[in-house]
Amino acid sequence: MSEKVNKTPDLKVAIISDPHLGFIGHINPNYYGLGQQGDQDKWWEYALRWFKNRGVDVVVVPGDMANACAYSRTDVTHTDCAVEEMARLGKIFREVFKGTDTQLFCVYGNHDALAQPLEKLNGGNQTPWEDAFGEPYSHVAYKSVKGYAFVGAHWGHEQDAKEILAREATKTPDKPVFYVQHGELKETTCDSYKYCLNGGAGIDNVRDFDNVIALFGHTHYSITDERTIWQSSDPNAPKCTVISCSTFNYAHSKDELIRGENLKTKHALYLTVTGKDICVERLSFWTDEMLALANGEKTQQIMSKCTRSAGADWRFTLGGEKVMDLKRREALAIAPEFPEGAIAGLARSDTFVVISFPAAIPLPFDNDILHSYFVEAWEDETNTLVSTNQINTEFHIDHSSKHFSEYYQIVVPNLKPNTAYTFKVYARDCFQKLSTRPIIHKGKTLPSFAGRLE
Repeated sequence: MSEKVNKTPDLKVAIISDPHLGFIGHINPNYYGLGQQGDQDKWWEYALRWFKNRGVDVVVVPGDMANACAYSRTDVTHTDCAVEEMARLGKIFREVFKGTDTQLFCVYGNHDALAQPLEKLNGGNQTPWEDAFGEPYSHVAYKSVKGYAFVGAHWGHEQDAKEILAREATKTPDKPVFYVQHGELKETTCDSYKYCLNGGAGIDNVRDFDNVIALFGHTHYSITDERTIWQSSDPNAPKCTVISCSTFNYAHSKDELIRGENLKTKHALYLTVTGKDICVERLSFWTDEMLALANGEKTQQIMSKCTRSAGADWRFTLGGEKVMDLKRREALAIAPEFPEGAIAGLARSDTFVVISFPAAIPLPFDNDILHSYFVEAWEDETNTLVSTNQINTEFHIDHSSKHFSEYYQIVVPNLKPNTAYTFKVYARDCFQKLSTRPIIHKGKTLPSFAGRLE
């Protein structure tokens, strides 16, 4: 959590991406422990109240305010859901921040965009955007908050923001200018290379501006991974700072091999500007106490304990050294290692094995995390690598080792019967650095049709 400082920040920004409010009363088994998807309203309200207590000046939502999924209902469409859910999000914001000057800055994501065709830019009836937020809709959103510019591009209109963003970034070179869109900005953070559904549009908007801080959502990737903030000292790379803002719904733990999800995450960011100094505090609103709150136990004691750190604060100075340079931090990262003398266990069948092993030694989480494990299977007779199989740690639940398991298992499938193999188990950090001392275990699969696991 942020260290106490004497100076009062010039700007306080809450960033809550991908809240995905669903329609009330719909039972969705994918919402862990909540039952009704509409209960997302309670989480949204709580987060807003938490940020209100910290006196934020603006709440930024980089898209997917709505879930916009009618599922099996026949009485409403996906578009109906998008319109109704956005209206609820705006209403709750107004109720929480009534009597304050705090502003709400949102952009359409791919889920919300179902309501976009209903927008009328030249008169007509009140549109979904006006109904939800009480202001006219434009393909490019703009607000000035305490003299700081916020420029946003709605889903599918990223290119439209280039001119106004250049104007604002040039006008105030000594101040951060915030650019918000839903889709990934390619060639920046760790989750912007794949699953980039709209081609990474937007990076050309921000490429030339050292004072631009770009915020995006969409990927749901966990902010506990140090690669979700990006800067580069390479003169040929974009000059801006890019932050992947995770999700207030459920976080992904994907990497190069696996795209997984975990529902025990409610991620948000608290960004402050003090002069040219930027601090980004990573937060998770999911705790056992938070679940009790979601189930209706609204007590001040519970509410005071409902956040935890999702990693050490990110701090950098506008116009200063690129301390968040991704390659620089990768060079400083420490490869995880297994305890001295660690051994693995093997359960065998004819065509697969299950390998068990102890956890690696936790890493200091100020600049790295213990991200995943993988097993290489080498066929002894041919000395050939026949497969690699991976499992992630629980890093997306908690950046520390608090929720990590003491032992892990990985299934290695598609092996030959009655064949000798050497299995090598590696631990890996978020920068993909491997342990230098893998656990090595030799074993032989059972004969064909053994019909058992031993």
